[in-house]
Amino acid sequence: MAEWQTLGLFFLTLGVVLALAEGLKKYLSLSDEFSRKFVHVAVGVLVWIYSVNLDAPNVIIFLSLIFTLINFVVLKFNLLPALSTKRISYGTVFYPLTIAISAWVFWYDDKNIFYISVWVLAVADALAAVVGQSVKTPLRLKVWHDVKSLQGALAMFASSTLIVFLVYYINGETSSALPLWLLAPVAGIFIALAELISARGSDNFSVVLATAFILNALSHGTEAAAMNYVWATAIGALFVLTVVALKLLSPEGGVATYLMAIVIYGVGGWTWALPIVVFFISSSLLSFFKSGYKKRFKEQFSKTSRRDGHQVFANGGVALLVAFIYYLYPQPNLYFIYLAALAAANADTWGTELGVLSPGRPRLISTMEKVEKGRSGAVSLIGFLASFLGSLAVVAAGYLLLPLQNLSLFYLAALISGFFSSLADSIIGASLQAQFRNKNGLLTEKDEQGSLALVSGWRWMNNDWVNFLSISLASLFCGLLISLIS
Repeated sequence: MAEWQTLGLFFLTLGVVLALAEGLKKYLSLSDEFSRKFVHVAVGVLVWIYSVNLDAPNVIIFLSLIFTLINFVVLKFNLLPALSTKRISYGTVFYPLTIAISAWVFWYDDKNIFYISVWVLAVADALAAVVGQSVKTPLRLKVWHDVKSLQGALAMFASSTLIVFLVYYINGETSSALPLWLLAPVAGIFIALAELISARGSDNFSVVLATAFILNALSHGTEAAAMNYVWATAIGALFVLTVVALKLLSPEGGVATYLMAIVIYGVGGWTWALPIVVFFISSSLLSFFKSGYKKRFKEQFSKTSRRDGHQVFANGGVALLVAFIYYLYPQPNLYFIYLAALAAANADTWGTELGVLSPGRPRLISTMEKVEKGRSGAVSLIGFLASFLGSLAVVAAGYLLLPLQNLSLFYLAALISGFFSSLADSIIGASLQAQFRNKNGLLTEKDEQGSLALVSGWRWMNNDWVNFLSISLASLFCGLLISLIS
């Protein structure tokens, strides 16, 4: 009965909040965005107030799932103008859904993570948006889809750090071996990075996922495991700042790389980090090799050697996903699938960077006819050899720090899978990747203005998608090989 009373009170107070938001907007001529943020913060505060007085999460989960459905209907049919926005955003749908998930997972295991998730959603995320929209000269970043600001990210970091510190300090409950002054800023940095990569309101999901991941990693492992994330945060910052300064990465690519570095080094230390460092450094150096000669192909390639956020996730996203799965389910075989993903990325990059240096014209893999250099799907003997060596370099780096002779066939599976990916990349590039005819009559992968004629492939299938798909196939192929030889 007490739970149903709580449910009724929550609906009543929420109705007051929504009515107040509508009234403030109407009579004070406040903006739609202010009304949305008012409701955003108020709902988070209400969830926290009621959750403190509940022994079980049932009411919170039930309410959150109900409002997930309600908010979807409201968004679909624009039933509440105070919550409307000019940009397409599913944040109001993700918001209650992630509260339900967080309550279900952490209520009994570590309720502090649930509290922190709610406060970060309600306050830190809203504050970041307000700061980002109010500064006169924002330093803009577009890591994935939405344009964010550096000032907003700093607000997200500062507020998230303070929330983590205060919740643990007030409740006096943390199983982490790290002091709070160290745990809080490490968590704050990771949460801010997760918010930067979100798109169309998905920060209401990605921020909670990032909060849960980093706090669980810092609080529920050994001191050595927790320190992995601390070192990853510190070393990763220095590394990313250096490569951005050297113009090997765009600032957006730096954000994506930093997030990736924290997860991968945190999960596996140098054993997992060295292969991706080998991939990044070797592929970056190769982009400068014979750079003067390669400039003649710049009109054909959709990307430059300075990697942006899309390129970083296209090439390293599968490896990042495997590392995250390994964190949840630490199965040894996942390491070789991880190696295969990075070997595939390196094989493709080496094959592209060195393949264009072939003295003869390459052949299109789908028809074997000779085509111009730089054409997607074009292959050559030098390109194949470079792809094999690129795959070998990454697998060798993995073997160097984890020389498991009794699993040598697994390393061979990763090597073969990485090389196999270069073939898959060429086949997808030749058949599905978009090819346009530019004003000079040459084929090109890029159509920045959307005005060029499509010659072949699917218009949305760019080089990033080709890389992501071929790397995914390499990982699946490696998993298949391992299952056959186990």
